[in-house]
Amino acid sequence: MSRFNLKKSLPSTRVTRELVRSLEKYIEKKTEFLAAKPTEELDALLAGRRTTVMDDLGTEQFGTIDEYAPSLFSNTTSSIEVEFIGPYQTSLRGLVIRVRLSGENIHTGIQIDYDAPNAREVVVGLYDGIKRCLETSPARNAFFHPSAFWQGVIGALTYMLFLATIATWRFMPTAVTFLLIALWLTLYLLWSFAPRFRPYTVFDSEQANRYARDFDWLIKGLLGFLLFGTLMTLMRDKLLSLFHGTS
Repeated sequence: MSRFNLKKSLPSTRVTRELVRSLEKYIEKKTEFLAAKPTEELDALLAGRRTTVMDDLGTEQFGTIDEYAPSLFSNTTSSIEVEFIGPYQTSLRGLVIRVRLSGENIHTGIQIDYDAPNAREVVVGLYDGIKRCLETSPARNAFFHPSAFWQGVIGALTYMLFLATIATWRFMPTAVTFLLIALWLTLYLLWSFAPRFRPYTVFDSEQANRYARDFDWLIKGLLGFLLFGTLMTLMRDKLLSLFHGTS
């Protein structure tokens, strides 16, 4: 007998009812495969499954996501947890699987604990399978949720860029000053508002779909401002220098 406990972070994911259902089905099939007597223990194993949906109104638990009535999750959904706790009267009483998907990366992760022969191989296999399920629906928002270290670095760079702009704007060409201001504004807006519009885990809801469209518009606007604003300033300075040179 051996016991192995795994705790790992999970990738940024877009969570739909179909994705939750696929997680449930994967865990169901694997637990039936691991059970010593899957036919006799089937009902008891099903009782060990649980899916929990959390929003600002409270926490709701289901045996399966199919019991969740709405077609979309609520706009305030903050976390969804899919878990299996091996019932005591079964051969899998030493197995615990918890998959938590949260809007914040620090609260998103997986824990698997198993007490049985070859526990390590079983747990690693379960982790790989669950991770593959999640990778079918990526959100790719990890960029907007850096670690605490990188948050500090980005904050310091933003502050230094602001100070440099204030200190040198009188001595710099207009185009350079404009570029520094545009870069500072872009960094400030990106790291101040991006986590709200691009949560680490995106739950399929009306608000999430609207935020996605709004954020795309914001990014395109900032890029357009940065690119065309700088080009127009450079062209203006060039035209002014040509005008003064000919006069």
